[in-house]
Amino acid sequence: MYYFIALLTVFCLIYTSVLAVYRLYFAPLAGFPGHRLAAATGWYEFWYDFVLGGKYIFEIEKMHKKYGKSLFYKLNL
Repeated sequence: MYYFIALLTVFCLIYTSVLAVYRLYFAPLAGFPGHRLAAATGWYEFWYDFVLGGKYIFEIEKMHKKYGKSLFYKLNL
């Protein structure tokens, strides 16, 4: 049983790492400016929406001021 849990954990870590590398360097939108954590994972949006109580829309406005009109902040696959 522990072998299965360890194998599943390793698989999840590898999958998440490969997905983050793809989103940051090989995705069609990877060349657009934006916060790297927001582009790589959904945790950035989760933090602002659920932990800070729905403040992600204001964070997007701040990112537009910092990075410009075109912004890469989420990749929907």
